[in-house]
Amino acid sequence: MTQISYDRVVLCGHGSGDSGFNIDFLKFVKKIRENLKNLNVDYCFIEKNRPSIKNYLSEFNYDLNRLIFVPALLFKGNHFNNDIKKKIINYKKDNISPLVLDSINIEKELLNIYIKKLKTEIIKGKENILVTVATKSSNRIIRESLSNYTLKLSKGLGIKSKKNFLLGDKDIHNQISISNSDRFHLILHPIFLFGGHLYNKITNDFSQKYTNIHITQPLAKEKNVIKIFTNLIESKIKTID
Repeated sequence: MTQISYDRVVLCGHGSGDSGFNIDFLKFVKKIRENLKNLNVDYCFIEKNRPSIKNYLSEFNYDLNRLIFVPALLFKGNHFNNDIKKKIINYKKDNISPLVLDSINIEKELLNIYIKKLKTEIIKGKENILVTVATKSSNRIIRESLSNYTLKLSKGLGIKSKKNFLLGDKDIHNQISISNSDRFHLILHPIFLFGGHLYNKITNDFSQKYTNIHITQPLAKEKNVIKIFTNLIESKIKTID
């Protein structure tokens, strides 16, 4: 394990009033702590839960040069740029700002994990259809990133039929346009790090609509996804310590 001098790593989650999200997030924090035993691992939230980013910074009494924020997010959207990066970087004490790590790159870091995992879910003799869904956003980068990830994943799986959506897109099921016949097998891959209201909304909707379906669990439940975040933190520390 890397020997470091940084005092604290702060995992920054979105926040939610949903108990499922909060349970998953705290389990995620626990797993990161177990993987980085030589670090102080703490957490904060963008909204809804405490401590907020602002509360955490105002109550933090250590040297800001020894504070690293890690966004528990999957895309570099508005939450990353405006709610995390700007707020933290603009917070200065003695002309020193905390460090903010980049969010993970789903095209680069999730792709091989889910090619390997979902290959076992493909059913021979059926038309397998891959559907990815991510959170609603006005940021075109998120839609582009999801589209690119879905294309590469479908190619890696050898699946010709694919669709990707953001929550709030209209006529999702009409665009998929399949029946519940035995000819089809739908693989639903929600791109959500944690469970909660949005993940449940998607999975319940699809489960009621289709019978021949496999649904992936929230990403933070995957051991290899936890490893991505662990490696992200350790590799960054090696470059700055």
